[in-house]
Amino acid sequence: MPAQPLTDIVASHTTAHPRANVEVLERAYETASRLHAGRQPRSGVDYVTPSLAVALIVADLGMDTTTLAAALLQDTIEEADYTLAELRADFGNDVASVVDGLVKLDKVKLGDSAKAETIRTMLVSTARDPRVLVVRLADRLHSMRTLSVLPPPEREQKARETLEILAPLAHRLRLNTVKCELEDLSFATLSPERFEKIRLQLIEQYPQRDNVLREVVDRLRHDLRSAKIDAKVTGRLKHLYSIHQKMVEQSLAFEQIHDLVGVRILVDTVHDCHAVLGVIHASWQQVPGGFEDYITTPKMNLYQSLHTTVTGPTGKPVEMQIRTHTMHSTAEYGIAAYWGDKEGEDSTMAGPPAADTDGMSWLRQLLDWQPRTSDPGESLDALRHDLSNQEPIVHQLVASGDAAGDKPSVQTPAPQPHRRNIWPCVEAEGYGATLVTLARCCTPIPGDTIFGSMTRSGGINVHREDCTNSQELKTQTNLLVEVSWKLTAGSMFLVAIQVEASDRHQLLADITRALSEQPIDLLSATVTTTGDQMVVSRISFEMADPKHLGRLLNAVRNVEGVVDVYSVTADEKAAPQPDSPT
Repeated sequence: MPAQPLTDIVASHTTAHPRANVEVLERAYETASRLHAGRQPRSGVDYVTPSLAVALIVADLGMDTTTLAAALLQDTIEEADYTLAELRADFGNDVASVVDGLVKLDKVKLGDSAKAETIRTMLVSTARDPRVLVVRLADRLHSMRTLSVLPPPEREQKARETLEILAPLAHRLRLNTVKCELEDLSFATLSPERFEKIRLQLIEQYPQRDNVLREVVDRLRHDLRSAKIDAKVTGRLKHLYSIHQKMVEQSLAFEQIHDLVGVRILVDTVHDCHAVLGVIHASWQQVPGGFEDYITTPKMNLYQSLHTTVTGPTGKPVEMQIRTHTMHSTAEYGIAAYWGDKEGEDSTMAGPPAADTDGMSWLRQLLDWQPRTSDPGESLDALRHDLSNQEPIVHQLVASGDAAGDKPSVQTPAPQPHRRNIWPCVEAEGYGATLVTLARCCTPIPGDTIFGSMTRSGGINVHREDCTNSQELKTQTNLLVEVSWKLTAGSMFLVAIQVEASDRHQLLADITRALSEQPIDLLSATVTTTGDQMVVSRISFEMADPKHLGRLLNAVRNVEGVVDVYSVTADEKAAPQPDSPT
């Protein structure tokens, strides 16, 4: 039996890791208790109690035994009679490495006087082993939960750095549960009156919304059972800080926010996800522009899900999120999911994920980040912006007097684990592994005459010769790169089509169904009503062989109500932008 203080930690940990070596945790706890005996921080709480709280948070995230042991031992080598070498001898290299990283992070100051390079130092530790940052975030979450022990000025400082730096890092590590709680706790500290007002409004509105949500969930469960789809359907509630963000960013009153609640559908396979989407679109009126496919094109942090917004029973929009159980685990517990099934009888693992694989590619980009201004305040603001940016990083900070920085019109979506290297369709001779992307402003496909233009981030953006940006880009001869098509079995191309059709119920669902029979990966679909009973739909997708485009266009033309369909080359809603400032 584990020691009493470890009971909850061990119970949570062995749920995720049934074969975990619990003896390591017992030794870590005993070591920490012995070394901290008689020590007491200014909070009046002994050092072991906070370490236990942090370890429980880490256990609930599903992390491995190494991480839990490091959480228990993180403050021990501050003791004069216990060195890192001794800890390594007692617990092994893996635990010692994480503890060493935590000691280094403790020296990083994140307040208003922090420099961008200071934060970068923290990221370097994270790149070596993301478990270091997971423990640091768990430690901050515990600190935010117990913030009342600090004087008001320190509370505000901690809340501000949490909201600006640590919560975005939690988002980047896909630790959604940690991120949401950090945001709400920071919001409550920095804007207590605003926080309380939204909280009370939500309580007042929730009974009505709960009735609507129950009706939607019950109806959806019935529809899915009828379709013989095994799914878990639950309601969800938006967290308070995200409500506040939406109100501020879109200038909305609380009453104007209609997605305070939503529905989440969990299934076993990606095929089931699309089957559920078909059932929803057959039974509910879809809100124009409300469909997003993050399964085909995951977010920068590898978040995957199908999002669709439909009109609910009261006429208000209801967002539905469809994903597999594995995707959900990754969305909620992020980088921790990496350790889900990897721990055996031993207390250690083969090692952490590299910073240049899968969802950690954002970290590599941030490590390559270099400030383009001598103003430390501006440098820090730019890096904070990059941390909080949910999409591929685009730097806009340049030296004083320059125009906006390099703003590539498109960044290659982060490759999915099962679809790696799907974009190597263009070769830039002499540039090795430089990132090459196809510009969305002209969406070149094989057969087009193309040229390349260097971006400030060191990548190459490929444009058609007749691109609307070509004249401006070609004046910057030092940035031009000779490129050529180099097709492989895994090459994929971004294609956009525009559909003009008579407005009718289920139009987009029927078009999507026709496209699903084609060899493409659907990325996005939007619908705009023109006011004369006509609609214009813009659809983007990836396809391996553009020669099939004609067959695809014919399939869409055969959909009832479609008047015309043709390929387009630019995003109608966003003006094309050059790769580099003039």
